[in-house]
Amino acid sequence: METFCEKKNPKLSFGKKVTYLVLVWLSCAFANDCVKPFQMKSEFLNKRLNKHYIVELKVQNLHMCARECFYVSMCKSMDYFHGSCKLNDADSKSVSQGEFQHKPGSIFSDVSDWPHVIAGACGQRPCSETQKCIPFKGGYKCEEIQLFMPTDCTDVKRYFPSATSGQHEIKLWKSRKTLSVVCDMDTEGGGWTVLQTRFDGSVDFYRNSTEYEYGFGNLNTEFWLGLKYLQEMTSQGKNELRFDLMAADGTTVHETFPNFMSYHNGMHFTTKDEDRANYIKNCAIHCHGAWWYNACGGVNLNGQYVTPGITHPLGHWVGVIYQPFSLQSLKETKMMFRRAITNDV
Repeated sequence: METFCEKKNPKLSFGKKVTYLVLVWLSCAFANDCVKPFQMKSEFLNKRLNKHYIVELKVQNLHMCARECFYVSMCKSMDYFHGSCKLNDADSKSVSQGEFQHKPGSIFSDVSDWPHVIAGACGQRPCSETQKCIPFKGGYKCEEIQLFMPTDCTDVKRYFPSATSGQHEIKLWKSRKTLSVVCDMDTEGGGWTVLQTRFDGSVDFYRNSTEYEYGFGNLNTEFWLGLKYLQEMTSQGKNELRFDLMAADGTTVHETFPNFMSYHNGMHFTTKDEDRANYIKNCAIHCHGAWWYNACGGVNLNGQYVTPGITHPLGHWVGVIYQPFSLQSLKETKMMFRRAITNDV
């Protein structure tokens, strides 16, 4: 068999459904038998595990990423991509295939696939789940670690720079509740937390106040995140709001508001069972939706989804409309917000 150094980037046949036995030259600082076998599984080439973050580090190569995983007791697997090493708290046996994302050039591996000798005395994982093992004077020492959980998609972007668009886990900064959210990491620099998305009418948005408070729908399709979570996330600082809209003919527009709260202009959110608008009738019932209505104005992105491009038989105000763009029912909508980053955050 050929023995090679990982830095030479050997060419592998990515298409074959087999397990590759790759001999990696492990520059072991703490072991004499430095050439150890590592089984690289072809099904995890060009794959990355979504969520399950512990920390993301910059390293020189793949085996250094594996070594870092051994140091952190709770690390079960890692994702390596061009010097970026993401440590995970789950392995391939404890997650579903749907949690993996195709990412060309990325390599996922379970720490159990690696020889523990690459981490020296720390390879036996002598420290507790809340500690990190540090090589020290031929042995090791254990240090407490402070785990970081992002509080919104702005944090995900900042602290996990290789994170991609899709679902991520966050921990709300005040209530400490763990929540799955959809992050947009592609639009205008990324870091957007998606509040609402609609594109096919598969989810009914004519809901009561409790449902709008705690959210509804499916993060994989159409959904509303929830006013309760929106309020907590935006209370961390100044947030901008963005609308991305598509008409029936594919025409798209977007509008960004520098301050989320100023967009509402003091209006309260009205639902069919809780009228808080400034009007003689319940605007949510009148418009068959829910919104920060002001006299049942010309924005109704949570209105009834009808065939895109038509005017609702009961009036344009009943459909999914945005008057500055079109009074005909829209095909797709997305609402998202992003916290401003300051130097002291």
